[in-house]
Amino acid sequence: MDTASRQVVVIGGGIVGSSTAYFLKKRGINVTILEGSSIAAGASGKAGGLLAYDWTEGQPSESLTKVSYKLHQELAKTFGAESIGYRPVTTVSLAIDTVSNRGKKVPGAEWINNKSVSQSSKLGDERTTAQVHPRLLTQKLAESADKIIYAQAERIETSGSDGKPSAVLAKGKDGNEVKVDCTDVVVAAGPWSGQLVKKLFKNDSSVDSSDYSIVGSRAHSIVLKSSQPLSAMACFTSIRTGKNTTEPELYCRPDGTGYLCGPTDDAPLPERADQVDINTKAIAKLKAEAILISPEALGEKAEVVAEQACFLPISRSTGSPILSELKENVFFAAGHSCWGILQGPATGLAMSELILDGKVSCCDVSELTP
Repeated sequence: MDTASRQVVVIGGGIVGSSTAYFLKKRGINVTILEGSSIAAGASGKAGGLLAYDWTEGQPSESLTKVSYKLHQELAKTFGAESIGYRPVTTVSLAIDTVSNRGKKVPGAEWINNKSVSQSSKLGDERTTAQVHPRLLTQKLAESADKIIYAQAERIETSGSDGKPSAVLAKGKDGNEVKVDCTDVVVAAGPWSGQLVKKLFKNDSSVDSSDYSIVGSRAHSIVLKSSQPLSAMACFTSIRTGKNTTEPELYCRPDGTGYLCGPTDDAPLPERADQVDINTKAIAKLKAEAILISPEALGEKAEVVAEQACFLPISRSTGSPILSELKENVFFAAGHSCWGILQGPATGLAMSELILDGKVSCCDVSELTP
């Protein structure tokens, strides 16, 4: 099929779906994003945005990660680093002990409460770690699509005996049916991708939905506007308060905010990304931990910009992202866990190659199949 006649519907307006749309459009393909809530409504709008070049070495997604890290650098040049919150950062590990108060200065981070820092070490420098604002990047990528339709996919219509897709039928926010003509479909709906496969192919015996089992794991985060300048730094902390130890992560952004996130939980996945509930206790815990890290910069003087939660897409069947052709002219890309923002651009490039060339050339995805 020639390029001019291809019409691709990407289901999902997160980083993976938007990246796929972006790279397909670069090759002249007509692309529609079908999104049930809003662009970057889930983890792609609420993640921390840490980028690490070599942190998945030895894993099936190593090649995907390294290619994507470099693509982030290219996208920062294309869009302008400031417009997507991109910059290289230093990444450190901090042990904070509120009991012993040993005191250890963290180089380049005078705003950290060094009275309680018992140990610090460098995990990455500006050559190997960076950051991006997930929502800003995802929105920029999504702008490349010919259309963005806000509706929930309900079923795929086929034509002829070959079973290839001819349209995606969806339900709009007003309850009315929306029909989007297509030649190809990409399922890239993050933690909702597994449920979507079950729904779209419930009567298709050629598709084993268990191969595409993606579950959601809820993570909370807060964004604080610091009362003083923060370093270009990402901090992986271990905070000991008495017998308890917690491990929040802090990402200092170029806009002067600090993003803090904590552990995940097993809350049930809602129907849509804009229906995610927030556990107020989890939010309060993060605020308390922010004060322990830096009472001056992230304490009472800091403005609370956001209190939020999202679901990370976890591949139950493989433990790694799944990039594959689900059936002829229907493709699947999901399950990136906490590395969705990092691996999103290369996933989009890989999917565009798989759709148009029948194979992936940009990186090794041989182990990222069901």
